[in-house]
Amino acid sequence: MKKAYVLLRNITSNFTAQFLLLVISFFTTPYIFHKFGAVQYAILVILNTIIGYFSVFDFGLSSALIKYLAQFKAANKKLGSLLGTAFFIYFFLTILSGGVIFITSRFFIEKVFQIPLSLTDTALLALKLTALNFIFSSLGNFFSLIPQSLQRFEIYNLKNILLGIIIPLGTIILLIFNQGLISIVCLCLIVNALIAIIFYFLFRKLLPVDAFNFTFSIAMAKKLLMFGWFKFISNITSRIVFQLNNFLIAVFMPINLVSFYSIPASLTQKAIDLLPNLTLPIFPLTSELSALASKEKLVRLYQHSIKSANLLMMPLFLFLFFFSQPFLAVWIDQQFSQQTYLILKILSLAYLINSFSAIPAVIAEGLGKPKIPAFFSTISAFLYLSLALLFIPKWHIFGAAISILINAVLVVPIFVYVVSFRLLPLKPLSFFFNLYFKPFILSLVSILPFLLLSSFIISFWQFGFIFIIYLIFYFILCFIFKIIDKTELQILKNFINFSSAT
Repeated sequence: MKKAYVLLRNITSNFTAQFLLLVISFFTTPYIFHKFGAVQYAILVILNTIIGYFSVFDFGLSSALIKYLAQFKAANKKLGSLLGTAFFIYFFLTILSGGVIFITSRFFIEKVFQIPLSLTDTALLALKLTALNFIFSSLGNFFSLIPQSLQRFEIYNLKNILLGIIIPLGTIILLIFNQGLISIVCLCLIVNALIAIIFYFLFRKLLPVDAFNFTFSIAMAKKLLMFGWFKFISNITSRIVFQLNNFLIAVFMPINLVSFYSIPASLTQKAIDLLPNLTLPIFPLTSELSALASKEKLVRLYQHSIKSANLLMMPLFLFLFFFSQPFLAVWIDQQFSQQTYLILKILSLAYLINSFSAIPAVIAEGLGKPKIPAFFSTISAFLYLSLALLFIPKWHIFGAAISILINAVLVVPIFVYVVSFRLLPLKPLSFFFNLYFKPFILSLVSILPFLLLSSFIISFWQFGFIFIIYLIFYFILCFIFKIIDKTELQILKNFINFSSAT
């Protein structure tokens, strides 16, 4: 099977799963928010954010394992030392992080976050259970790295689908029966434990028997951690930029404001979360091409990936920007929309600009240059933190959103320039004109006729219909103005024929 088919199969699998999860999230979020109330919803957001933060303390081991497993498979090397070393380190770090969450739970609940006294005991127990939930979640993540490394993303997406369906629907069922925060955290714990068990057996099935002759190697540990260290820096600094706002708002402001920030932020986050559907398959493929010294294929992969990402992100974020107020009014309610639509506008621009860095980052890491994205991520984190500490106490949730936008404008263009023209031999003028300027202008032109309809939209289904028509119109213009070229059309046509034949 050609690599183009494998890549397209994986991307298709990712987007299918992502679409299903987005639909579920859109329909469950308003009910959970209204049923829970702003304060308890904010506590739930904080608990999920804590899991996200501590998940980066694998010191980049996840990315290192994906990279080297892909390379070892391509070179037919034995896997026992690699898998054994990675598992022992990952398991130790997981237990350590879970213990830290448990031990520090009282400090954060009572001293850091502004949680109402009546909910302190509930929040404390929920955070302690979250420590155990984190351990099961991390083990499931480790076992799901194997299908990623083998470019079997239809198997990897099973985990995301199970989490994305069972937890939100289970939460709604629990809320219908008047269950509270503790029951929902227990549900998450049970689901993550089951997923860890399922993926352990899939992990055993996907690899040959001799791969499980686990041995611990100091040399392999150094190799994994040397690459992983720079990925760890990139991960933790990215978490600072994109998720620290929830913590800072909870520290400086009443915790209910976290809800009014986190919902528009989660909307833009879900939009940019579409990008890993492209970057996750590209990373092991880049690692493989790097091992085979296929420079010309890497350049083509980079250009097509940049174009695909921009064709996806630009119309989506511009739609959120221009339709922010009516969309939030239909999705949550009119009062919520009046308080938060400016947040959504600012974050839409910020996340659009940040999306430009996703493909350059994964290509640099796949080429064995994790220092480059790590360096820029560190600069970005320090800049954002300075802006956030200045703006959040002054402008509250608006300050949080503005901090992300200013940070993106100042850092992302320089990073894209360095990867595109220092690491790869590309021409700046044609690169920016064909891959950024033309898609942006066409997405802007495409949306203008639909703005006249914004005041007439009164249901979510109308929004969905307008968005689909807008996307169709946009991609027709892309074909007319040849942004999507003949090569890409032929690859897509061959893939459709291949998929239907199999």
